[in-house]
Amino acid sequence: LTEISFDGASVRKYRSGGRGMENVLTAEVLQGLDFLPRKPFLVAIVNALKGKNIAVAQNQLVNEIEQAALSLLPGPIHFKPNAPNGIGDTVNPDGILETPSLYALVEAKRIRSSSFQSQQLAREFVVVVREAQKQGRRPFLLLILGHEPPVSIALVGAQDIDVAIESTLKAVLRKVDSQHDFAKLSGMIDESVAWITWQMISDILREQVTIFKASASASDTVSNAIERVAASVINGIESHGKEQ
Repeated sequence: LTEISFDGASVRKYRSGGRGMENVLTAEVLQGLDFLPRKPFLVAIVNALKGKNIAVAQNQLVNEIEQAALSLLPGPIHFKPNAPNGIGDTVNPDGILETPSLYALVEAKRIRSSSFQSQQLAREFVVVVREAQKQGRRPFLLLILGHEPPVSIALVGAQDIDVAIESTLKAVLRKVDSQHDFAKLSGMIDESVAWITWQMISDILREQVTIFKASASASDTVSNAIERVAASVINGIESHGKEQ
């Protein structure tokens, strides 16, 4: 409802259930994943994340998965940390996932065609590093995409994720009072950025439901409840991927 309140006259878009809208998809899927047993469902998704050098972050997240806290659509984070409330640039993550040793910013794109703003990924990368290190945690930027990379960048076109971050990182750092120089942050990209697609999430859930039902010792009513939650996530992904 908070998200809808910002849309004003365009609220009519929600009459079909908000099909195809990024925030509606994100809420339906992430909330469902938060309700499912972390093992095996969320662990399987974490293990399927793609990235160049993310094994350490993956292992930390898997090991602390039961302690992970998800904040859905948490609101803006000031890009310029000393800016007064309501002033200055912000990033608007779709979710924040926190464990005792990891701080992850979740950025989700809709399934249909969409683009990142020209400096968006670099801005989010700088913010997640800053926020994580303030708390003594490992930073992790998690992207949920409609399609596998390369990703579409406004005014640029298709780019690999690391290239999109690194190519605008210097310009972004000039805008903020950062403790890190370009070389240090650039060297952190490969270990701190991961991606997965909505379709991969759907496929993993289908597979894990089958495995769970075949091996679980839970009662039928618990097993059926878990299957219904998983089905709601899968159906949501399928629905948001269809043309209106």
